[in-house]
Amino acid sequence: MDLKDFIKETVSAIVSATLELQSELGPTGAIVNPPTSSSNDMTFEKHSPIQTMRKVEVVDFDVAVTAKSETSGEVKAGARILMVEIGGKADHGRAKEDVSRVRFQIPIVLPPSPEEYENLEAKKRQNEEIARSNKPRAAPA
Repeated sequence: MDLKDFIKETVSAIVSATLELQSELGPTGAIVNPPTSSSNDMTFEKHSPIQTMRKVEVVDFDVAVTAKSETSGEVKAGARILMVEIGGKADHGRAKEDVSRVRFQIPIVLPPSPEEYENLEAKKRQNEEIARSNKPRAAPA
């Protein structure tokens, strides 16, 4: 598997799993990827006008990649995920394979939970109330 495809499939699977879990577990009261505040408080308050943000999550990758060349004259190079095959047919010929480890991180923001939208509405209502209370009043005649 190409390294690029592995990364895409892994991140896609994480996002898809998040959406599926939000849908499946929502009725139980569990919240997957709840909104948070800028103080990064690890508590959740429903309808909170300050908890309207999503955290940046970091996906750590630590993979072994290979570069392989064969004596048949064809050279295969590139970043590929190391896969180990057990069994299979015997292949005659000589191959040289270099294995390297690659470590990197990809920051992502997971899909919002329904609770995030509820908290955004609470924030909007709060801002409207503040704006109404700060309006100058007409002077009595």
